[in-house]
Amino acid sequence: MSLMPLILAAFAVYLRYLIEHPEPSKEFPPLGFWEVLSTTLFNGQLLFYAMSFVAAVVWYSSADLKRDFPLRIYFWLISLAFCVVCATVIGIDPTSNKIAIGPVKVTSIVVYLTSAVLYLLILMFRQLDPADVDRDFRDGEDETERSLRELRESAK
Repeated sequence: MSLMPLILAAFAVYLRYLIEHPEPSKEFPPLGFWEVLSTTLFNGQLLFYAMSFVAAVVWYSSADLKRDFPLRIYFWLISLAFCVVCATVIGIDPTSNKIAIGPVKVTSIVVYLTSAVLYLLILMFRQLDPADVDRDFRDGEDETERSLRELRESAK
């Protein structure tokens, strides 16, 4: 999952700051882009983003239950643990104003990077064949239609 939306949001905040405060002063010292980016990422935004990555890992690891995937249970357990950690951090401070940035930063980075590694491992196990939602739905519809046809024929 790309971090581009978070980086663009930080860039927008940075541009707004530059437009509103073109001249540095004591009240508004010069602000660097990296400061804005780190504040954006590590104030909880990356944590929310990492949660969506965890959901993708769970979905991909369980999307094809027919295929043999030996590490599935471990991926689910790791994802469950991440969900508990993220929900706890977010639940304690949904606005990310009370918790120190350090623990949120470390948690965000660990969850995001680990989820990325798990995601890549899943793709490797699935032979670089990412799940195709449209195909899965079509296959399910075809199966349902075939079952209905068989039921109709057996009822005649």
